[in-house]
Amino acid sequence: MNETKWPAMKKLFGAYFHQDWIVESGTPEEVLRFFAKNEGPAMASAAAEELMRLGRKNQIFVEDVAHALNLPDLQWKGPSWDCFYHATFNQRPTSLI
Repeated sequence: MNETKWPAMKKLFGAYFHQDWIVESGTPEEVLRFFAKNEGPAMASAAAEELMRLGRKNQIFVEDVAHALNLPDLQWKGPSWDCFYHATFNQRPTSLI
């Protein structure tokens, strides 16, 4: 994690949501309360802002799907599209390779 770009996230996940957080705190809410109490309101606000900023970024996969959906059907539907559609529409298990 880039400490200069995400300093509050680095602090939150490095020092509070670490591998033993369940043992030490029990619930995510307790971890967040402990973080806000120990680090202060400025750091808690910074973490919230960074989380919001992170949430607005699309993942590459999401961007690829959004791009593909704007293309004509024949450019992105594979030969087994009808089988895939049937399986997902009927909530059958599927696997993508």
